[in-house]
Amino acid sequence: MADGVAAAAMALALPLGSDAAASSGGVVKSPTALKRWRRALSRMRSAEGYMPLIVQVGDSKTAGVGTEYGTNQFRYASSITPALAKILTSRGAPAIAECAFGSAATGNIPATLYDPRRTGMVGWSLAYGTGSAGGIGGELMLSTNTNPAIFTPSIPVDSCRVLYKQGEGNSATATATVTVDADATVRANLLGGAIPSYTRSPVVSLGSLASHAIKINPAGTLPFYFAGILSWNSTVPAINIANVGVSGVKASYIAANAYLQWLGSLAPDMTIINIGSNDMIVTGPTDITAFTTSVQAVITRAKVSGDAIIVFPAIGRDASSVAPGVLVTDAQRVPFRATLVALAAVNDCVFVDEQALFGGRDVAHADGVFVDDLHESYWATVVRANNLASILLS
Repeated sequence: MADGVAAAAMALALPLGSDAAASSGGVVKSPTALKRWRRALSRMRSAEGYMPLIVQVGDSKTAGVGTEYGTNQFRYASSITPALAKILTSRGAPAIAECAFGSAATGNIPATLYDPRRTGMVGWSLAYGTGSAGGIGGELMLSTNTNPAIFTPSIPVDSCRVLYKQGEGNSATATATVTVDADATVRANLLGGAIPSYTRSPVVSLGSLASHAIKINPAGTLPFYFAGILSWNSTVPAINIANVGVSGVKASYIAANAYLQWLGSLAPDMTIINIGSNDMIVTGPTDITAFTTSVQAVITRAKVSGDAIIVFPAIGRDASSVAPGVLVTDAQRVPFRATLVALAAVNDCVFVDEQALFGGRDVAHADGVFVDDLHESYWATVVRANNLASILLS
């Protein structure tokens, strides 16, 4: 911890985007910040065949807005998560990203345009809620009929887990079954109930290793609240990476009761936290004390099961040059950066300064990092993923 605090003090002394910060990729970590994560990797590489889980928490920069498609265009495939999985795999640490959660705030379901792996959900709706009623990765998906939600992973899989809410509003919720393809064989029963529970199902065997269409089949009549799904190939130990980003949200949304409950249900070995871009909006910046409280709540929950990486997000030109009243100046960003540095040190987390990674605002703008002065282009998203991969394998 002392090493982490000393490193944090050095990081705080560096101006935003300084050459010294950029030379290290903007990374500050103590020798123990990745201790639990490294243990999870060792378990994966051993005969035990453990499957480590990384959860990427954040806003549009995590969900996949911008990239090569432009502002307000949501595409999971060009988000940081698949890029991180590909890079880890290329470096000898097999990784997959065959998960789906919520709507990523796309405002629709099954959100097929955002993620073609998601289909079905005919007659379903989004269950908008706050506090205990919210979801993770966007709103809960609600059914009162028997039409299935369908998730078709992009690789052959043989196993999955389903996250769903029991007892929403202290009212009875429906049961559901898990089936695959056209086979009516029930692979698992997802039990309903009136007692609130942020439920992660046991591992569901999907039978043979194949390119399955996994179906979540509600019983109907009573409401069924679907939060998300993870899938994998159990014959090849690999890191599973889940993207639970929600576009447009502030730290307070991530710190809400339901989101943290779901994060607890996932029990990740590593949580990558990239929040703050929307808290630093000039038109409604978050009080720094409230921001600190929210981020600490997320870190506390993440550290229950594993380690955490805290990311200070990069943005483009300041409010004086583009979008007055929307983007903040460096001076306005300093307290938020200082808060994240301090929280990383106190909680023994890795701190990553993505502003420094791209050499500061002026260099980033000149290099074409951003598509709209806030969201990174796809190539820059790959650079971000590569930086994270280097940390995870260090």
